Amino acid sequence: MSRSFHRRSKPLSPQPPRAAEWILEHLHPDGGDYTHLGDFREVFAAVLAEKGRGAALRWYWAQVLRSLPGFVLNKLYWSLSLLRNYIVISIRNFRKSAGFSLITLLGLAAGMACFILILAYARFETSYDRFHEKTGRIYRLTSGKAPPGGKPSEFGANHPSLLASLLKREFPEVRHAARVFARTDIPAVLQAGDKTFTQSGLIVDQDFLEVFTFPLLRGDKDSALSAPGSIVLTASTARKLFRDQDPLLRTIRFREERGAADVTVTGVAQDIPRNSSFRFDYLVSVASLEADKKNDYMFDNWDVGNFFIFVELAGPGQSKALEEKFSSWLERERAEQHAAGLGFYLEPIEDVHLRSNIRGQLATNNEIHTLRLFLAIAIITLLIASINYMNIVTARSATRAREIGIRKVTGAGRGRLFEQFLGEAIVFALMSLLAALAVVWLALPRFAAAVGVDLKFHDLANGPFLLLVFGITVVMGLLSGAYPALVLSAFQPVRVFREHAASGQKGVRLRNLLVVGQFTASIVLVVCTLVVFGQLHFISSQKLGFDREHVVVVPIREGETAAKAETIRTALLRLPEVRAVSVTSGLPTKIESTLINAGFTTDRGEKIKFSYHFDFTDENFLDVFGVELVAGRNFSPGNAADKNAVLVNETLVKTAGWVEGVGKEIPFIRGLRQI
Repeated sequence: MSRSFHRRSKPLSPQPPRAAEWILEHLHPDGGDYTHLGDFREVFAAVLAEKGRGAALRWYWAQVLRSLPGFVLNKLYWSLSLLRNYIVISIRNFRKSAGFSLITLLGLAAGMACFILILAYARFETSYDRFHEKTGRIYRLTSGKAPPGGKPSEFGANHPSLLASLLKREFPEVRHAARVFARTDIPAVLQAGDKTFTQSGLIVDQDFLEVFTFPLLRGDKDSALSAPGSIVLTASTARKLFRDQDPLLRTIRFREERGAADVTVTGVAQDIPRNSSFRFDYLVSVASLEADKKNDYMFDNWDVGNFFIFVELAGPGQSKALEEKFSSWLERERAEQHAAGLGFYLEPIEDVHLRSNIRGQLATNNEIHTLRLFLAIAIITLLIASINYMNIVTARSATRAREIGIRKVTGAGRGRLFEQFLGEAIVFALMSLLAALAVVWLALPRFAAAVGVDLKFHDLANGPFLLLVFGITVVMGLLSGAYPALVLSAFQPVRVFREHAASGQKGVRLRNLLVVGQFTASIVLVVCTLVVFGQLHFISSQKLGFDREHVVVVPIREGETAAKAETIRTALLRLPEVRAVSVTSGLPTKIESTLINAGFTTDRGEKIKFSYHFDFTDENFLDVFGVELVAGRNFSPGNAADKNAVLVNETLVKTAGWVEGVGKEIPFIRGLRQI
């Protein structure tokens, strides 16, 4: 008896590909249930039965791809029509309730204007020094003393000139080491023919133009600052001195407080970007200082730090390894400083402006905390404006109850109403953005002056920033409109028409919470403002150890004028308005020179080293600035013994480990000075 086995074939599934159906469903407003989708299924089933699943799948996908452009255009058309409808409804509601709408619009515009101003300020501040092509490989060399097992809390940036050549010679990670004279704002008189201008500049070496991106319009950056008597002008300074003539290799008279000399223009640089920590009208070569034998002490002494040093590393990510090599070098070559906790550190150039911890150096310090505070205030202000919009719209929900009821009765679903109210909120936010930009345009000059930045409106009117502001505006519209849209779209038509209003307590607690949050944020901002005002008043009224009232500073920018200082002082003292005159190389708020690693002996006989700042002054300094002398005596006019005498403050006495400072000796550039 034979058996035969028959296998029943599985019927082909008439289900079209799900991915293709999903595309069609989301392109057509009705989901395709009443138009093309059903027809496609029928034809798909027929092709499946006749030619198999492979042919049916190919046919279905071909129809989807052919239909796609038309469906996309159709959806885009209706979406734009819907947006137009939202805009029309928003404008009608604005006209219908002009008072409330204007209050809401101004509230949103004020919050957005505040946010845009602070955002523009933060964007400008964080862009400092990022235009350099080698950003990421440029570092400033700093030093600091750390307690055992800890990190230094204060850093110094003044270093000896010898350190730059050592870095390039001993450390292969260092490609270039640029020296910048520690005085970063050197006023000088530049004279070319009959044209004379006072400009400010820097003294730098030839590596400066290699490390930093300050392109030369004229001249060769490899040699422009290599020789003594070389000067590079910015384009605007060159136009002042030479108008349309070629300034290259022209001679100009350079006069500043150290003296006067003829210098040769070896290059013309592009004007400096406003977001540069370096500000200069000219660059003079360090070789000009080296050529003067009176300056030898700055270039052959390890304990005289008159230069900032900026290094360009061979590659990114080498800073930590190089810092460890610095530590090994200190331990080997300068064991005493290493034992005292001295260390070298590399600070990225992009951190110099906002994150530095060095007083009186190159740019602002630790301002990143202030910037974060400003951004927090901007966000809080924007939230207050958004909550204000939510509260006003939901508080006036009864005025739109009948409209919502009629639309629901005529077939509008809650989802479509939610989209409408959300769209209205976005349109309202965009209208507020236009008003906010007008406020920003008017307020920007005063705001820029208040925060001390050179901020222009065209900084805001660029593509990326406007795109960012537009995106934030849309997000704010979505967040502001989400809650009112939920409340308004939830109204029940039967209750609305029966009770003639949208009644019920639903959402009252949340609205109360929003009101409380809004007032709380406002009170916090007011309190913070009062605290900051109190701190500023304390700073302005606190005794700083010197009198800054009624003191007028007359800068001396030329050596010829400095030689006549006594004559000028005598002439000024003849004026009845002048009580006293002092000639000094610096001010209490800006001490220029630093002696690093100076050796002291404490009262216990211990040997210690630390750095101190100093300036040269006369016997009238204490009187002019009202500085109190707590011990010892002042300088005496004509007293030869005062040639090696110094006045120190109480901080130096305490740091040196002395109980009494009078009569002690401190190390100086050329030997010891007696207190």
